[in-house]
Amino acid sequence: MPHGYPQPDVVLGPSDVFGAALLAPAFASDLSTWLLNIHRDGTMTQEVRKAQPPIYTGVQVTLRRTLDPAVVERLLQLATEIAFSELKDEYSCNCTGQQHTVLKLRVGNSIKTVYAYGPHAAAYDGDADMKRYIALWDAIGELSPFEPFID
Repeated sequence: MPHGYPQPDVVLGPSDVFGAALLAPAFASDLSTWLLNIHRDGTMTQEVRKAQPPIYTGVQVTLRRTLDPAVVERLLQLATEIAFSELKDEYSCNCTGQQHTVLKLRVGNSIKTVYAYGPHAAAYDGDADMKRYIALWDAIGELSPFEPFID
């Protein structure tokens, strides 16, 4: 495991354009993790291992949503605007107890992967690359069918 982050990891199939995962949650009462894929046709599939109060047994559920193709196109445009393919492969903040995340994007015939530990904390501390990363992370997260538990 060259990146040092916990598994499982996002795998992009031939028809997937985006992948995202919350590989390990931050210190919070919601310890759910998830993997998400967005297909070219707008199908979004999210596999969630739920660990929310009062039950932390890790029940796994699969959720699906269909996005309008224009929404997928806007995400691809955002990825271009923030120059996602130019980001480094791995980022880390100087805080403990943060989320381990990953974003993947199919760019032509290749896949660009960026692992980030504490992307929101790093962006808050002024990391310009992590500001770009969380712009795409948050845009995808807002579309996901899984609603995390909020304290």
